[in-house]
Amino acid sequence: GMPKSLPARAAETDELVRGGFAYWGSVSWDVPNGVVIHHVEGSPTRGSWPGVDNVRYFEFTDEGLLKLSLKNEEGRTTGTLTWRKIEE
Repeated sequence: GMPKSLPARAAETDELVRGGFAYWGSVSWDVPNGVVIHHVEGSPTRGSWPGVDNVRYFEFTDEGLLKLSLKNEEGRTTGTLTWRKIEE
């Protein structure tokens, strides 16, 4: 997950993280349609993202994975991020 110090660090510096992206903010769920909306409040790597709503399409697999996908205007999936809960 996001380091707890990231919002404060972003406010104190102009540094950019290379090879990735990060943002924080609240989320809204539209469960019947499989949509989660990330309401971006800040980002140390994407200066144009604060104030933007990032729409992601989600699904839970039978294997216990959470998949978050991006889709283009035609509805084609253009990228997927897969999360797995690690049991300790």
